[in-house]
Amino acid sequence: IKNKNKIILVPTAHDEPPIYLKIFDDVFARTGGFVFNAPEEKEFAEKRFAIGEVRSIVAGMGVELPAGLKPLSDEFKKKHTLEDYVVYAGRIDEPKGCKEMFKMWAEYKRIYPSNLKLVLMGKAEIELPKRDDILMLGFVSEEEKYNGISGAECMLIPSAFESFSIVLLESFLCDVPALVNEKSEVLKGHCLRSNGGLWYENDAEFVEGLHLICTKENIRKRLGANGHEYVQKEYSWPKILTRILTFLENQVAQLS
Repeated sequence: IKNKNKIILVPTAHDEPPIYLKIFDDVFARTGGFVFNAPEEKEFAEKRFAIGEVRSIVAGMGVELPAGLKPLSDEFKKKHTLEDYVVYAGRIDEPKGCKEMFKMWAEYKRIYPSNLKLVLMGKAEIELPKRDDILMLGFVSEEEKYNGISGAECMLIPSAFESFSIVLLESFLCDVPALVNEKSEVLKGHCLRSNGGLWYENDAEFVEGLHLICTKENIRKRLGANGHEYVQKEYSWPKILTRILTFLENQVAQLS
C-alpha cells in the first residue's frame, strides 16, 4: 500500500524479546495509525519505534458479562467444595509467571497457614505443585469462569508481560480485586487508575498484599467496587466502538 495512512495497526505490544526483532521496525514504520489497548502500551511503542508523531488512540477492549449471565458464586463453591479461595485464570506457564506464583503461594501459606485455596482455570503447560491447597480445574465454560471469579477473595495475575489483560478487567467486573506483578506496567496502570487492586515487587510484598486483601473485608470490598466502576466507565462496548469509529473517521479524512 503506497499511502501508509490507509494502514491501521492494533499492535498489542509489550516489552519482551520478540518485539525487538528488526522485522517489527519495518512494520511500525509503514503504519499510518495505531490503536492501542492501554496508555502504557502506547508509551512503550512510541519509545521503542519512535512513532510519537503518528496518529494513535488508546481504545482498549469492551469487557462485559455475557448476555443474561448472573455469576453464581455459591453454586461454584458448592460444586467444588470450596470456602475461601483465590483464583488464577489463563495459561498456566512459566512465561506467565506461574512458576514464581506457586513459590510465593507456598511462602504465603507457610507464614499465614489457613484453609485458603488457590483455584486454577486454564491449560497447564508446566508441572503443577502437588498441594492440597491448589485446585486445578483446567478449561471451564464462560459461565463457570465468571462463577469462579465472583466467589474469589482476589484474582492473582503474576505475568510481567501484558498489553491489556482481559482477565483483570473481568475480575473487576465481578467486584473482585486483583494482586498483580508490578513488572507489568499495564497491570499496575489499571490498578492505579481504578484503585481496584494491589501490586507486588517481590515475594514479601506478594505475601503481605494477599494477606491484606484476604483478611480485611472492608478493603477487599472497596477495591472490588472501585474496579467494577472503572470497567463500567471505561470499557463498555459502546464506549470502545465510539472511540475507534471516531478515530477511523478522522483517519479517513486525512486521505481526502
